[in-house]
Amino acid sequence: MNESDIEAPAVADYIADLSKELSAMARSARMDLLAYLLEMATDEAKARSRDRAEPMTPPKNGQHS
Repeated sequence: MNESDIEAPAVADYIADLSKELSAMARSARMDLLAYLLEMATDEAKARSRDRAEPMTPPKNGQHS
């Protein structure tokens, strides 16, 4: 285990918190698509926070993780 493995869940938690707050701001400003995308980012960050074994890298070749 290296230093980035230890920090990844904390980073994911932070991203989840920020994107949730930004989503609420976007929703209150009637930016529904942006709010939805930020909600998706929140969900993904929460999933990454729980799943410490999987690295935080985007899928390649259109594959979903």
